[in-house]
Amino acid sequence: NNIPDEWLIRGNDLDDLEEAIQEVDLQKRLRVLRRMESYMTCYPPYWYFVGRTEQGLGHLSEAARTYRQLAVLGEGHFRRDDMLAAATANRAVILAVSGDPEAEKVAQDALRYSPAVWEANLMCAQVLEKFGHTRAAEDAILRNLDVDMEKQRSGVALLGLYYRQDRVRDMALALAGEEFIESVPVLSIVQCAQKLGPARTPPAAIARLRKSLRVAIDSRFGKDDVLVACQPGWQAELARVQLLLPGQDAS
Repeated sequence: NNIPDEWLIRGNDLDDLEEAIQEVDLQKRLRVLRRMESYMTCYPPYWYFVGRTEQGLGHLSEAARTYRQLAVLGEGHFRRDDMLAAATANRAVILAVSGDPEAEKVAQDALRYSPAVWEANLMCAQVLEKFGHTRAAEDAILRNLDVDMEKQRSGVALLGLYYRQDRVRDMALALAGEEFIESVPVLSIVQCAQKLGPARTPPAAIARLRKSLRVAIDSRFGKDDVLVACQPGWQAELARVQLLLPGQDAS
């Protein structure tokens, strides 16, 4: 059929690729992958794994070029391409770290390739916020929350966006949803409540905080011993407790 040889991917080459990406030593993995390049030139997943390995080694400029190569090969073949979205989102983050203004367009491209990669959505949201596109960043996060994808990380990202942008009204609206606040860590709610203040913190958020703590006299140790118990999200090992009692202050 006159198919160019570089377009052909043989079964044993795919087996070798699968074995290579299982290698935990990233330097060794990259060397093995590089030796396979002449057999995988037109195979987009190969370039994805090379890029991820380069990025894991901290070779960011090389990884950005590899992800670009993947986009050249893969764009236009599928209406929705999750792998291309993930690779392009990684490239956007790398460009953003170096301050390259092209990162903004690359992030928008990643979101266009697929709406269903939660990691890519959150990475693109970070890039878009950095370049001042806060509404687009919010929409990227909501891609996850609207379909219940990775609700905890996405909820934290949304509250963080509102917090950094001083969008206290949107923050309060988010915290008013009982289902939403059950999916985010307690410390995120505490941080937002500090910015909102008692008057603007929704009752649902206050109830969530109260439910996550228990303070009581523990008679097993004596009437002057107070037991403070909390859910794991409070990170009790790092906490400092201050008790405010009538007529005295004890810590």
